[in-house]
Amino acid sequence: MAMTELVKAVGADEGFYQQASTYKSETANGIRATTTRYLGELAKHHGVYPEKDEREQVENQWLRRMQVNRLWPEPNREEKVRQFASDWWTVMKLFEHEKCPAWPNRANATVEKAFQTNSLQSVFPIFFDTNVQAAILANPVLDRLVSRTVQIDSHTATHVKMTESTADATMGEIGEGTSMPQLIIKEAERSIKLRKFGGELLWTYEVVRLMRLDVLATSIQRIATRWQQQKTDFALATLIDGDGAGDGAASTSAATVTGTPAYADIVAAEFVFPVGYMPDTILAPKQVLQKILGFSTYIDPLAGVLHQTTGAIPRPLGMDLVRWDVTGKVSTYLATTAVMFDSDMALVEYTEGGTITETEKVIKDQWWRNVSSQWVGYGVWDRNAAVLLTGW
Repeated sequence: MAMTELVKAVGADEGFYQQASTYKSETANGIRATTTRYLGELAKHHGVYPEKDEREQVENQWLRRMQVNRLWPEPNREEKVRQFASDWWTVMKLFEHEKCPAWPNRANATVEKAFQTNSLQSVFPIFFDTNVQAAILANPVLDRLVSRTVQIDSHTATHVKMTESTADATMGEIGEGTSMPQLIIKEAERSIKLRKFGGELLWTYEVVRLMRLDVLATSIQRIATRWQQQKTDFALATLIDGDGAGDGAASTSAATVTGTPAYADIVAAEFVFPVGYMPDTILAPKQVLQKILGFSTYIDPLAGVLHQTTGAIPRPLGMDLVRWDVTGKVSTYLATTAVMFDSDMALVEYTEGGTITETEKVIKDQWWRNVSSQWVGYGVWDRNAAVLLTGW
């Protein structure tokens, strides 16, 4: 009965999607939720949700599939994947309730067969959004760069930066009856313009009707993967070059011998950070990673123990090595550079609406139109929390 009521709620004309377009998730700092997330909350309201054992099973399935925590700890992405797994369970149960033979257990069936009932035709946008979210969550790099996400209701974010001096924030030794040192918290505001990322996917009824469901799902995920890559480049450019609001570029640390870095160069970069900062990540293209893995310092411990047997990457100076290859979209991120940073203090992400996926059926021209978009911007939280390694 609960699932029947949920199916009616989802298929109620345009009511479901109108409500989904304005719903804000309480579990994500008030950020506008995706259609899939709203479905999960609506299902819970109707009493449709996985029990503890089943929820843990589907969560573990997606955590393995996304390879969360395989190379380094990822608390932010792990939380998102666990929530997505629960929402995906709802989508799966909805299809099962409608006796659909195609999704998710028989992905080789055609789209026409998968969406053969009126109820399932109405949830096609949810199928599209689910695959968009799966591809976004599969990319671990952006979650590592961003320390926190802030929801705003504008295309311009008011970014706050701490500006106190050492004297303002330093306690001192005092004598009996003497005045206390005055500690002053200072901040500066500046504006950051958000950019809109997104794309529109068009296909004819005939193409969708005859396409295999697994092919369609993979195609959607590939498109969303490239979209996430563009946002990652935007965040990386901000971390290296500043947010364009007067913050300036990151400090640099050059290799002693250009083109031939050594273990000592990683140590030198670590000590560019002021006292009190704890860099935990080195983001580097494959060319730099190969040189690091070739250091004699790591070759012996690696032999037959770590990288060759488990695929795990060593942690220089206790830091996580994160691969991000050069795409050409960040002019200062080259095959001879890397970025060392403190992931808790690197960037703030601002979003107006979160990731939004919308679908419509153009009956006159017999097209499906799917649009995914997001307004997003990045601000440097602490300029001292990142160092650019050059000459590698």
